[in-house]
Amino acid sequence: ENVVARRYVPQSAVLEHCSAFITHGGMNSALEGLALRIPMVVVPSAGDQITTARRLSELGVGEVLSPDAGVADIRGAVTRVVGDERVHTALRALSERARATGGPAAAADALEEVATSGAVRAVRGAR
Repeated sequence: ENVVARRYVPQSAVLEHCSAFITHGGMNSALEGLALRIPMVVVPSAGDQITTARRLSELGVGEVLSPDAGVADIRGAVTRVVGDERVHTALRALSERARATGGPAAAADALEEVATSGAVRAVRGAR
C-alpha cells in the first residue's frame, strides 16, 4: 500500500519530498542529493559508485553500506544520517559552495573559453 511502481519518475522532484536518499552512488544521483541537501545512504555496487560513495562519506554527507546490507542496517543508517546535525551542516556548506561556482552557466563559459583560447580561467568558488 506504500509503494507506487512507475516506469519513470523525475528523481529530483521526488527527492524534494524526502528526508533521506538511499542511492547506489552514481554521480547524477550524488549531485542531486547534494544540491537538494538530502542526507544519503549509499550502497555502491561497482566502479565510480564506490569512489563516489567513499567521497560522500569523507565529506560527511552520508553513510556507506555494502551491497549485502540488510533491512536493519539500512534503517539504522537512514536514522543516523537524518538525525545527525553534522551531516546537515556539511550538506548546507557543500550546497552553498556549489551554488557559488555559478553552476552550469559557469561551466559552459569555461568550456567555451577552452575551445576558443585553450586557456582556462579559475572558476569562482572552485579549488
